[in-house]
Amino acid sequence: MGLKYFVAVLLLCMNEGFLIDHDAPRKVVKVLTAGNGGHWGEWHPPHYCAEGAYAVGFNLKIESYQQGLDDTALNAILLKCETLDGSHYAGYIESGEGQWGSWIGEKQCQNVNQTRLFLNAFSIQVEPNQHGLDDTAANWARFKCREFAHEVDFDLDIPPGHGKFGTYGGWSESCPLNSAICGIQSRIEGAQGAGDDTAMNDAKFFCCSE
Repeated sequence: MGLKYFVAVLLLCMNEGFLIDHDAPRKVVKVLTAGNGGHWGEWHPPHYCAEGAYAVGFNLKIESYQQGLDDTALNAILLKCETLDGSHYAGYIESGEGQWGSWIGEKQCQNVNQTRLFLNAFSIQVEPNQHGLDDTAANWARFKCREFAHEVDFDLDIPPGHGKFGTYGGWSESCPLNSAICGIQSRIEGAQGAGDDTAMNDAKFFCCSE
């Protein structure tokens, strides 16, 4: 692990849980994509939970309906990290965020038979291109929870579970057994001035093994 691991841990401590070194020493075994994301904006650098930690919950930054003005809907996704045995909170990670809206409330996987569950798949609600009308792109996201080494999973939504515009695509593939979501990369369009803003368009999630 050496110097690189020491630097990663130092960054974690300095940023209250945000591991900002996107070359973090994690063993990524799969990248999850939804296939229906919007196409505006740039991909921000991926961020990862600290070594030995995985995502157990999430929060969404949502701009409420603007009553006919410029809507952006989903602006960011935040992941909560914990260690594999569930004994230690390991901070929050995100990969950039739009400037509109507010965080609507965290939702976390529940333990099953005193066993910690982790995020292992996702789906995203996206409005398609409106061809000159107001675009919002990504509106909402949901996840699945699963034990690290078992196949049974459970849906995890933040009520009401959907935004105003667009539809959900299918579920992404799941993390392989003995892995879970440990990182996120977001595609976000910056402010367009007098143009049409969409904020968050798409996301990728990284599955890590021990």
